[in-house]
Amino acid sequence: MDNLEKHTNAAKEEILSALIIQYNILPYRDESFGMYIKRIMNFKKLTNKNISDRTGLFEPTISRYLKDSVNYTQENVIALVISLELV
Repeated sequence: MDNLEKHTNAAKEEILSALIIQYNILPYRDESFGMYIKRIMNFKKLTNKNISDRTGLFEPTISRYLKDSVNYTQENVIALVISLELV
């Protein structure tokens, strides 16, 4: 295998990896916001404490969001989206 072929294969693997990551970030059809955030946190190996540190939200608030047991504010949703690097 020559160098060009090695670089081409490496580029294909990198693109495939990026597509898999992007696919994992998209919300599922019947997924609630809390379920979606929890799945992304699990995928990125983040804890409520990590998200709290990144957003300034209290951990109990994050827990309620993950359980879909509270109304979301626009500011907090934006903070969550930014903290999970979804933008």
